[in-house]
Amino acid sequence: MPRACQTLDQVKGAWISEQQVVVEDGAIVEYRVNMRVTFVLK
Repeated sequence: MPRACQTLDQVKGAWISEQQVVVEDGAIVEYRVNMRVTFVLK
């Protein structure tokens, strides 16, 4: 969420809605997260 805080004012919360990993040769090579961020628009 640090990136969202740099570009949006008044971030109120974040929820992880989905998580995925990519495995190659028995090792995790990518980690993906879908996140929902709540913020106030003025």
